[in-house]
Amino acid sequence: MPGAGPAFLCPMNVFREFDKENGADVLKDYIRNSYAQTIADLRHFMTVEFELSDARLDLAVTAYLAEIRRFAEYLSSADPDHYKRCGALLCALCKNPVLPDVQAEYSSDDVRTGFSRVTHDASEDIADLMEFCEEFHDYFLAFNMCLRLCEMYEGKAKPLTFEDIHTICHYLKNNSLPPDAYYMLFRLLMT
Repeated sequence: MPGAGPAFLCPMNVFREFDKENGADVLKDYIRNSYAQTIADLRHFMTVEFELSDARLDLAVTAYLAEIRRFAEYLSSADPDHYKRCGALLCALCKNPVLPDVQAEYSSDDVRTGFSRVTHDASEDIADLMEFCEEFHDYFLAFNMCLRLCEMYEGKAKPLTFEDIHTICHYLKNNSLPPDAYYMLFRLLMT
């Protein structure tokens, strides 16, 4: 799960860039680049195409900025920390999934049954990964990006197994959480 984002963003100031007057556009570019870099990793095994929904991206960024304003209103510092910002971004992306579909050259069933160019030795692992991506692509990409943002401030998160990531993504997809719950996830993973 590589880190991602425009190279011009200084890691410790990344959220400050999102707060500026053109911050919504910077954040949209950051999300686009992050998703593209993560999906590029799948291209080692097969052709994968995706297209972000601009309308949903607008909704997600608007929701994120509104949540940051809410946090700022109630915090004595008026400046949400990176945990709250990562949580607000994850919340906005989970409530407004920006990636309606991922088109892969093969399905998990194709890989599992040998109808792909994936080698037999790797087929079971790749099939499991494809099945996971088919169900949780939006939630995984959002979680991955937000976790990498948090790591810019805190260093490496606790190691996560595939089962841990699957559980987190299942929870993100199937539960409507209050925004405050999302930032607690990052606190738990970073401490």
